Amino acid sequence: MAISLPKQPTGDQFEEAVASWVRASGYFTENRTVFDYDGREVLELDVVASPKSDKFLSRILVDAKKASAHFGDIFKIYGWRTFLNIPTGCIVHGSALREHETAAFQQVCPKVAVHANQFNPGAPVPLGSLPLLNGAALDDLRRAAYAVGWYQLIADRLVLEDFRTCRKQHPNEQLFARAREYRRACQLSFFEADPFRRVQLLYDAYKNDPGISGECIEWQARRSGGDAKKIASDVRDTTEFLWIQHLLSLETRARVLIIKNGMEAALQSERTDTKMASFWKAVKLAGLPDNFGQGFDLASKSPHRTAIPYLLQLYTEVFGGFLVDDTDYLQLASLSGVSNQGVTEALDLLDVFYPTTNGWHTTSKEVRMMKWIPAYRRGIGAFMRKVSRDLSAYSQVAPTMGWLLSNWHNSALQILERELKADEK
Repeated sequence: MAISLPKQPTGDQFEEAVASWVRASGYFTENRTVFDYDGREVLELDVVASPKSDKFLSRILVDAKKASAHFGDIFKIYGWRTFLNIPTGCIVHGSALREHETAAFQQVCPKVAVHANQFNPGAPVPLGSLPLLNGAALDDLRRAAYAVGWYQLIADRLVLEDFRTCRKQHPNEQLFARAREYRRACQLSFFEADPFRRVQLLYDAYKNDPGISGECIEWQARRSGGDAKKIASDVRDTTEFLWIQHLLSLETRARVLIIKNGMEAALQSERTDTKMASFWKAVKLAGLPDNFGQGFDLASKSPHRTAIPYLLQLYTEVFGGFLVDDTDYLQLASLSGVSNQGVTEALDLLDVFYPTTNGWHTTSKEVRMMKWIPAYRRGIGAFMRKVSRDLSAYSQVAPTMGWLLSNWHNSALQILERELKADEK
């Protein structure tokens, strides 16, 4: 079955297209972040973008609207960005502004630091309020990252739906309540003004439930009478147990967010008179493990430090958490604006921040892969090779392990077929 990206996207799909284009343009993105109070949703942020450049701290709140933007939207986003202490806002709309409102937008937007840009998902061009930060990358490569990233965000939403369905089917199962609380803690950490506090909350969520996806695998084995190792293998290589695959992707994202927010805290400390002294003091007072301090130290000294979180996001979300050949390194380096050595250094940081037995990567023939990446995300990475290199078979890049990339590809394909079946007439 063939799939294709939407020609007439729904509201959710338009939002996902905007988020993917912003990320492909050189911004670390945090998507669909929900702030709830006492179980009630107060607001949901479509995208918050952090430039990978030396303006890393100048976050941008992006609101995606499939239709046209209205004058009232300016003040809604102004209120949100003020509340969240985000310097600028941008409304990305699908339809043109109404003629009688255009002049008002031109007058008011600069005064409230909220801008409006029209966006066509089928023919994306750089947004005025979010200029390209990886202009040296080939346009075809950037568009491949956009298209594949759009598939990834749609797949993320569908896999989250599986998790929610499974949770509702087991309303009295404590494990699902814990998994939901872990997800909620990761979301709520965003709304802390102090980035170091965000790191602390993300780490606390991990400490409260370390390895929750592993517990879910054991629970599934007990419930089905199956073998836990076989279930773990299925989670990594097939479309089985998508609710567990969601939790794996969430844990991976939380690890990257700890590094991202730690870098943000370190850069904020550099702006003070005490330079980094206050940051290292905070690391110790928070009771974070020594390896976090070592990781932040290495990352903060890197010439590519503001690009590290962005590179890790691309690697785990668009490239599937695996590398095949030198072209993969070149593409990651080009999109991130770092050297090939910078790619290696960024990936090696995972072993500094999160030391584990035998390291975070394993190699099988041509494929070097990060551990505990779910199958559907691997499949998205396979898509990236196929689209960016116009492959007819994965054996062209992985002669021995092409079959595995094909399996991963099919895992992502089966999920996306729910929503994106192409018209084969």
